[in-house]
Amino acid sequence: MFQRRVLCGIQPSNVPHIGNYLGAVKKWIDLQNSGDNLIVMLADLHAVTIPREPDALRKSTLETAASLIACGIDPKRSIIYRQSDLHHHTQLSWLLGTLTTVQKVGHIPTYKSKVKDDTSTPLGLFLYPVLQTADILLFKTTHLPIGEDQIPH
Repeated sequence: MFQRRVLCGIQPSNVPHIGNYLGAVKKWIDLQNSGDNLIVMLADLHAVTIPREPDALRKSTLETAASLIACGIDPKRSIIYRQSDLHHHTQLSWLLGTLTTVQKVGHIPTYKSKVKDDTSTPLGLFLYPVLQTADILLFKTTHLPIGEDQIPH
């Protein structure tokens, strides 16, 4: 039988709240309980596309992990990991970046909606979709539970 490999990600910028639980985490628990191979990424590299205090990010990453476990993500049945702990994310993202055009990323609606002007946009925000692609490919992900805003990526 084919076992689905499902990648879920959450930015540890704040402690998860009821909206996170109802909108995503509850679905992740259902996926885990249905026998899917669930991989939960604490997306700290994605979180630093806007300035963050390093100590606050470390603390919120631990709090996010604890909250996910308290909600029912079982580390014995699923993988929970911090994105920055695997250097493969940045290495693959770099390689993908050499194949990605500025025009292609510039046309992604979520990128365009966050850009105020071309002179002050952080490069990390521009490369965000490339890092997302690396996240997906790294684990040979077969399924992604995503919101409508992520479809263009």
